[in-house]
Amino acid sequence: MNISWIRWALAGVLAVSAGCGEESKVRLGEESAEAEVGESSSSEEAKEMDQFVEEELASNTHAEAREWCDPKHENHMGFEVSTSEMLRLANEMYDAGAVKVYVTGIDEFAKKQISASMAMELPTEAQSRKRVFAWEKKFAEEIGEEPTRDVGQKYYFLALD
Repeated sequence: MNISWIRWALAGVLAVSAGCGEESKVRLGEESAEAEVGESSSSEEAKEMDQFVEEELASNTHAEAREWCDPKHENHMGFEVSTSEMLRLANEMYDAGAVKVYVTGIDEFAKKQISASMAMELPTEAQSRKRVFAWEKKFAEEIGEEPTRDVGQKYYFLALD
């Protein structure tokens, strides 16, 4: 079995165990559905998602988002979301205060590089984190999801399928 499909399955399991609620084209990382049922976000689930992102970043299946989504890369494409939309999201994340934004889970198929996920390294400084989570709240509301709470996590993971 191709290891990338195992990674996608793991991401799905983590998303379900983190309670990602109803299907949508863009799903948020960590604790979306817990907030939907009135529970608080779990720092344990955030740690699990941080570990998952760390593993993604330790592999060779990620790239800095602005570079990877640059239109000059005609063989790069998003799965269900265009690279121009991914670039827009990356720019918004950076503008909000992200330390670094990555395209993750990059797979090769028919001479194309395809990804359906992104990860944002969160700032450590309190005011910067407030700006990032304010952006995330607005974004979550735009796509009909509950915002992710700041529970000290290092990363924000975004599944784009």
